[in-house]
Amino acid sequence: MKRNRRRNTFRVVMALAVVAVAITGLMLSRYNISTVDRFNPLVSSTESYVLVEPGAREVRNADPVDELGANRPYTLDFTAWGTEDTVIKVRHKGTYVSSIEYPEQGDIPEATRMKLDREAGEES
Repeated sequence: MKRNRRRNTFRVVMALAVVAVAITGLMLSRYNISTVDRFNPLVSSTESYVLVEPGAREVRNADPVDELGANRPYTLDFTAWGTEDTVIKVRHKGTYVSSIEYPEQGDIPEATRMKLDREAGEES
């Protein structure tokens, strides 16, 4: 009798552990969390371009555009140190921003520049 109780307790504990792991995995895969993206080996590091206002410091909800001119399915938050540039090159892993650069106009891919110019025209 005691043996059956231990088995049942073990089964319940294991079932709860499996459910907890499944829920945690679902939540982490469903929501973009920059801290998780930083260490997640399944998320690759990419470079994107972001349109910002001149002199922006705290950039929130920026829409990244890749080198082919396509929008990424998430937004980025980062700090830019008071630049007069309107386009920033962002190296990121998911929503985790690892570095930013201020490219010259000639260094921005043509498809990306056209997409960013359209977005700038829509905002005006």
